Amino acid sequence: MAGISAAVRCCPVNSPVEVQPSLNYNCAFAAVAVNRDSTAKDEGDAFAQLFDCSRSVYYSQPNRRFIWGLACCGSKVNVCIFSNYRAFASPAIDMTDKAGRSELVRLLVG
Repeated sequence: MAGISAAVRCCPVNSPVEVQPSLNYNCAFAAVAVNRDSTAKDEGDAFAQLFDCSRSVYYSQPNRRFIWGLACCGSKVNVCIFSNYRAFASPAIDMTDKAGRSELVRLLVG
């Protein structure tokens, strides 16, 4: 199982935009796991990656209340939210049709 594909973190406004050599969980508040295929194994691996990342974020930030996650497998995306005691995931959203893309935007924007 590979590591997390991307993380969203807070940083100062004047920070340069560049690839980070390692993930610092002290500032992360969202994680993205990407797999090329959408088999059941790939989807399970993506969720396992997100769970591992959320555990590391909670370890580094004990006061954090929730963590966002995206599991992207093939053309399907699941939006996840991890709290201290529970994890919730949306049904698989198909990104190949307009309704799926609209649903993803609605979930992320609110």
